[in-house]
Amino acid sequence: MDTGFRFWTDIFKPTPEEADEDDPEINPGVYARELADFMIRKLGEKGVSVRHQIVEDWGHWLEVEHEGDFSLALSCSSIDQFGSGAEPDYADEREHGIYVSPRTPFIRKWFFKKIEVEEGVARLGGLVWEILTAESALKDVYVEERDQKSIDPPEDILLRREPEEAGSL
Repeated sequence: MDTGFRFWTDIFKPTPEEADEDDPEINPGVYARELADFMIRKLGEKGVSVRHQIVEDWGHWLEVEHEGDFSLALSCSSIDQFGSGAEPDYADEREHGIYVSPRTPFIRKWFFKKIEVEEGVARLGGLVWEILTAESALKDVYVEERDQKSIDPPEDILLRREPEEAGSL
């Protein structure tokens, strides 16, 4: 189940609100408005509606419409390559991440009710992969391994590895 995706690009810039270093609600150097708007538009083209868009200090939360009894969402953010010590390979480009939530095959409600979410998560992850790899301005799109600690992609997954089997939402 692929739930984390990263890539480099220069097409998503901070909005004036996100660039305001004095804004106490957004971490300095973190932005995702244009990426979130891009994902809303592309998901819409694939027949998936976004129920809620919420600005967080780390980026944007997009809760998508689906038939399940749980919250299915995407987290969109720029990655602070300077704070992490990573060096960008491309001039004027920044790494971005999109994560499907939940990131587990099941969740629990009220301690007893176990809800299987793997199918919906896998389908949304498959759509994210399709969207990202179809956009030529996004470079080195890769699936982030769940236990990956570094933001640098392992060389063996820079080859645009196909995600696990996914259908439609």
